[in-house]
Amino acid sequence: MLTWRIKGFSEYADDRTLTLHGQIINLHKHHISIEPGSHLIIELHDISVTDQLSTKIVQQTINAYVFPITFSVNYEPNEVVHNHLYVLYASIVNNRNEVTFSSERRNEVKLLGPGRTTFVDVPVIGVATSDKDVTTYVKLQEWPELLGRRGEEAVRIIKRQTGLEEVFVVTKDTHVSKDLRYDRVCVYVDDYGIVSQIPRNG
Repeated sequence: MLTWRIKGFSEYADDRTLTLHGQIINLHKHHISIEPGSHLIIELHDISVTDQLSTKIVQQTINAYVFPITFSVNYEPNEVVHNHLYVLYASIVNNRNEVTFSSERRNEVKLLGPGRTTFVDVPVIGVATSDKDVTTYVKLQEWPELLGRRGEEAVRIIKRQTGLEEVFVVTKDTHVSKDLRYDRVCVYVDDYGIVSQIPRNG
């Protein structure tokens, strides 16, 4: 099991560390097996700030074999803000780095105080193009080479390379939903229309 902690999380759990337990449930109406060599990626995000990128608090990676998949995510209270909105995202990636299952909905969790979430069911569905039992995998991608290019040019390049329709320029005034979607790419630009963050799907 691999766990990354963002923004100063300690490498080892201490007495103050809290744990969120849960399980990943497959809601696909047809049975789709998890490919051998796959792994589950769990992410906790703070999405409280409107019109800004969510802040990743913890990312955890574990092996994925069969459903349901149980998991435990550790986090430290001093890195969590009272009354902020936190969500948990899940995806299953095969050994070719392709997303085969992803969260069906936004899974809100309370990380501090009375009523703190201690267990959560996280539904996932197979990444599919239709109601048929046919799955099209979405490859995790990023484009660091587009940093410093004009936003419109970056959009054209990404659309040409991926065939995705939802690729668009995002400025500081653009409202973007914070759900985790692998079928779109947000190209963040500065006040001069220049790509300021590495574009990636998700």
